[in-house]
Amino acid sequence: MTTNFYQEILESSSLAALLRDGRMHPAPDDGWLVCADVRGSTRAIAEGRYKEVNLAGAACITAVLNACGRADLPFIFGGDGAMLLVGPEHRVRAREALAGAVRMARAALSLELRAGLVPVRALRESGAELVVGRVRMSEGFHQAAFMGGAAALADAWLKAGDARVDRISADETGPEADLGGLECRWRGVRPTQGSVAALIVEARRAGVEGRKELETILGEVETALGTAAERRPVSAGTLELARDPRELEGEARIVSGRAQPGRWRRWRVRVETGVGRWLMARGVKLRGADWGRYKADVAANTDFEKLDDALRMVVAADAEGLARLRARLDAAVEEGRIWYGLQVAEECRMTCLVFVRGTEHFHFVDGAGGGYAAAANALKAMKAAAGR
Repeated sequence: MTTNFYQEILESSSLAALLRDGRMHPAPDDGWLVCADVRGSTRAIAEGRYKEVNLAGAACITAVLNACGRADLPFIFGGDGAMLLVGPEHRVRAREALAGAVRMARAALSLELRAGLVPVRALRESGAELVVGRVRMSEGFHQAAFMGGAAALADAWLKAGDARVDRISADETGPEADLGGLECRWRGVRPTQGSVAALIVEARRAGVEGRKELETILGEVETALGTAAERRPVSAGTLELARDPRELEGEARIVSGRAQPGRWRRWRVRVETGVGRWLMARGVKLRGADWGRYKADVAANTDFEKLDDALRMVVAADAEGLARLRARLDAAVEEGRIWYGLQVAEECRMTCLVFVRGTEHFHFVDGAGGGYAAAANALKAMKAAAGR
């Protein structure tokens, strides 16, 4: 896989434009899908550990990107897991980094990560396809999109322990994962609309027909909840850095790699958070970062809508909008067009990857209380009830 494969993909101006135009390109045969998900995430979330679950998924992306020299690689954050596409030139380093993230999750978060690398060629030989898109979310952030069934098949192989997966064991030895840039410093965000909905929609048909179905559903979401700008769950006015040291504990644990981080690590996270609050309050410009507009940049660089064989969204909604959305989704289910899962919470949580404060930072959004993981469980229950 050529190093610049992803950079050469023509960007789409929005997720709606990508679904409409289908500007997606086949992944090279020699590529590898890096896959990870938290084993037992449902139980961990039920225990109130959804922030740790999100951190584990984001850590996999961070570790691989750092190991690959922060290359522009396509990736998807799934709440309780992650997926990236790498080429053969990055395979060894990506595997080492992923193994380090698995060990970190066990030692620092007491979570077990299922993780491995799946060859794109094997997925194609099994009848799946992997096409990749690139959506411009803001001036500083592009969101990858995967379609064709390969991502879902790779996830199924990983969970089933399929021999075609180069699986990683938590008992493997190797270098520690470089988690530089991974942060978790914002308080839970409560949108002005009232609620946050984590939504996953699967089209029942494949290929172009399935893509068109998801485009239709995205239009239904817009009719019920408003434009992308109106349903964005994070805005500059609702962002506030954490003040409670307990809310900063997760970052201290993952960066230190220990369940009980040292006093220095805790102190550093708290001090940096306090300094950031001071800089933003005064609108300081420092080292290429305009702290006066940093909250607006953070809101713009969120992954609140994406495509990963399914339409995945974390959106703001009021009660009336949610009722309209449920009615439209239920009608689409009755018509045999889709399956969906929906989880509603009062706020969303952000896990952040900050390489360069002013220009290279993006922010993973999930609903509080499980978000995507809870929505995925609801989707599975709907399919099971229908005998699928």
